Amino acid sequence: MMIRKTIFLSSLLLSLTMPVPQSAKAADDVILGAMTGEMERSLHDLHVEDHRPPYFISYSIKEIDEAVIESELGSPPSLKRSRKRYFIPIVKVGDYDVDSTEMFPTRAYSPSQITTDDDALAIKRAIWLRTDSAYKTAIRDLEAKKSYLIDNHIDHRMPDMTKEKPVVAIEEIKPLTFDQAKWSQTVQSLSEVFKKYPQLQKSKVSFIARRVNRWIVNSEGSRIRESEEKFAVSIGASAQAEDGTPVSDYDIKAANAESGLADFEKLKEMTERLAENTIKICAARQGEDYCGPVIFEGQAAAEFFSQLMSPNFSFPEDLLGNQDWRNPLKDGIGRRVLTKNVDIIDDPLAADFKGQPLFGGYKYDDDGVPAQKVVIAENGVIKEFLHGRIPTKHSDKSNGHSQRGYGSFNVMQVTSSKTSSPEEMKAKAFELAKDAGLDYILVVRRMGDQFRFDETGTPGHASEPYSTPSYSRQPSDPLLTFKVYTDGREELLRGLEFKYVSLRAFRDMQAIGADPQPFLVEPADCLTRSIVTPSFLIGELELEPIKPDHASLPILPSPLATLVK
Repeated sequence: MMIRKTIFLSSLLLSLTMPVPQSAKAADDVILGAMTGEMERSLHDLHVEDHRPPYFISYSIKEIDEAVIESELGSPPSLKRSRKRYFIPIVKVGDYDVDSTEMFPTRAYSPSQITTDDDALAIKRAIWLRTDSAYKTAIRDLEAKKSYLIDNHIDHRMPDMTKEKPVVAIEEIKPLTFDQAKWSQTVQSLSEVFKKYPQLQKSKVSFIARRVNRWIVNSEGSRIRESEEKFAVSIGASAQAEDGTPVSDYDIKAANAESGLADFEKLKEMTERLAENTIKICAARQGEDYCGPVIFEGQAAAEFFSQLMSPNFSFPEDLLGNQDWRNPLKDGIGRRVLTKNVDIIDDPLAADFKGQPLFGGYKYDDDGVPAQKVVIAENGVIKEFLHGRIPTKHSDKSNGHSQRGYGSFNVMQVTSSKTSSPEEMKAKAFELAKDAGLDYILVVRRMGDQFRFDETGTPGHASEPYSTPSYSRQPSDPLLTFKVYTDGREELLRGLEFKYVSLRAFRDMQAIGADPQPFLVEPADCLTRSIVTPSFLIGELELEPIKPDHASLPILPSPLATLVK
């Protein structure tokens, strides 16, 4: 039953009326009340000496209710429950034109943990302390920026923040529910599969059930409360090759609903495939130096594209004081950066691709701006970047892609109007190989990934705070790399790594398959998302043998060897 409930805001904010379910009354929400109350107090009274109060405040609280079920080698599964809340204040002084926004990327959106008790005073106290600290920092940052602008002439400087319409969307907060008995049995049975593989040294299967409740309020009048579920089954295994080289792989299935996860038989196939591939890689011959065409198929195509090209569709802003750090494509609107006939979109609202579920989307970004579908490239030419509320010379409005203050891809789709069959793609690759003096080509079907399935991106969790743009980058190591001969024979290789790859490689896409599929990827900023990619052929890449520090093999065989006849 829907009722009318008037949401009262201060005279500085909006007064709006909207229908919400009886169980979702905003007036009964202790967290929402604490956030709006402290915000109103700060807007009126927070100031020191000659400095004005904040002109903009945004508060975000994310509550993560999580259950993790784990098992190794069929052991009785363990259940770990946790519930945490994280608070992020954004406090800005100045005005929309010149404010205290940092002059280069930092972890301004770094969360701090607060009480999980629904106690208004405890929540308000946490908000008060973080707001006070953020305000003092904002004053210092604004003064530093003003001094910089006095000493440095900036042509065509953009304002510091866009103006956006406020959003009011109050959803019902729901508890975490899942079939504990079913997933305990599933995890135990899947982990037992690894008993058949005594060559493996480590293995583990985990089921993750997560309810994420989020509150966002800002001084412009936005009031958002939303609740979503996330589920995943993760499987990992590792071993050593005969020369001591470590080999590990990891796979994950994630969905926005418990029913969206694969059934047991498919998860079992995934587990067996990962175990067998890990063992096969250990037994494979060490690869040699290579410079020639490379075909990327399946998961490898998604990883290669997401690691190298995708970050460059974000961060188009002109950031003061750090000219060494810049997106190499930020002035690239209208520039061709991929081969012709390639289109790219990012749509956080997309729920599926040809019936296959997509993961990582949202309705509102971290700035509380509604998600939008963005056409990034058409026929290989950049049309728009993904960004939040930092204006660029191309746009004075957010397109709903802010994550921790900066633009990011979420559900990206790469398609081509001109495609090739697998046979045509290999024929083209062999043609290029012949020109390079080679009698074989390389096909990469899987690249390394280390999913954390993290929700907050807390400091120290990633090697870098954002998946930042770069003209060249060394992608993760190829795991399933095949040496393919002209007669069709395939030989699995191991121990190869890419040399640094430049963005020009994507203008050298010699052929693109007609087989787009969705895959999960997790860039350096630790947010799991989807990317839809077809297979493709890059005309020339360089790979070389890895020279790691080898550890000696175990002296005795695994105790599992006695179980396998």
